[in-house]
Formats: sequence, C-alpha cells, structure tokens
Amino acid sequence: MAWVPLQPLDGETVTITARVTNQGDRGESPAFHVRVRVDGVSIGQIFVQAGLVVGQDRQVALNWVATPDIHRITAVADVNGAVRESDESNNELASDIDEILAPDLTIVALEWHPTSSISHGEIVSFTATIHNASTAAERWKSPTTRASDSVTPARTPAVSATSDDDTQNTVGTIR
Repeated sequence: MAWVPLQPLDGETVTITARVTNQGDRGESPAFHVRVRVDGVSIGQIFVQAGLVVGQDRQVALNWVATPDIHRITAVADVNGAVRESDESNNELASDIDEILAPDLTIVALEWHPTSSISHGEIVSFTATIHNASTAAERWKSPTTRASDSVTPARTPAVSATSDDDTQNTVGTIR
C-alpha cells in the first residue's frame, strides 16, 4: 500500500493505492470489491470486475482529503466474501500516515483605515498581519470572519510555514 504525496498537508488530496494479489492455487477468482478505510471509516470501494488468476495482481486507488492527525489506512480485499479462499486471514493490510500538521495562525497586528474622524456610512478597511507558527503550510485562502452582516470579508493569500514573512491583507470593510 502507498499514498501520494508521501507527507500530505492538511487539506491536500491524497491518492491511496493498494495492490491485490491472487496468492491461491485454484485458478481465477470471481469479481470482488476492495474497500479502503481511513481510521476505520470507509472512503470507498473499488469493484475488481475481471477477478484475478493465480499470481496475478491488480492495483486499485482511491482519493482522500488529508486532515490533521496520525491516520491508519486500511485496504481490505473481498469485503463481501465473494471469493472462496484457502486463506481468508491475508485480505487486510494497514499502515499509518505520519502526523499531518495543521497550521497555527496568529493575528500579530490589526490596523484600520481611516484611523480617525470616521463619518457615518464611510468605508472602514481592516488589515490583519497573520503569522503561521506551525511547520504546516496554510492552504485555505479565506480567513474565518465573524462579524455582523455589514462586514464584507476579503480573501487572503496562503501563509507559508514557519517563515519570518508574515502575510498582510485587508480582511474586510465596514460601511
């Protein structure tokens, strides 16, 4: 079993592949399903329609979106018991993906313009300086904005991991 990228980031699409081999001695297997689970939760299954002759293998793949944590990936062949086998104990393979880190974003400065003499109905722009203290890159493009309906949130660029460069962006305007 393998996955790409090998060290995924939070929010990244991961392709998980498993190789299924007919290790039996009784000819061709009937069609069967292979299920892939992440932390015990199924992310899908693939139908191997043609079955496999003795010694033949087939690679199957499914995509999953990475989330922070250490994850156990499990592939299970013949999940529905369609194949009569001499050894049912070798139908499952599990492996762990190393810890996927989440970004650790901190607002280190907040400014607004104009700073004084604000009139009713005037547009006030807020600019936040954001720092990522984690070794994980921040891939989400929009900050979390919690305010009244009069705030128009802006989009912010990604924040690089453990860089001395902070990201400044106008995070919203109030009218």
